[in-house]
Amino acid sequence: MYFYSLWNEFLKIVRKREYMSIKYGMINCILSIILSDEF
Repeated sequence: MYFYSLWNEFLKIVRKREYMSIKYGMINCILSIILSDEF
């Protein structure tokens, strides 16, 4: 049971990190498109 809860916490952290990296990746992509259009 203890190991299972630890595993769940680990998965939550990993998912949060993946979500944040995907979000920042999209923001960077949009910014680069906007900047390349201006210049």
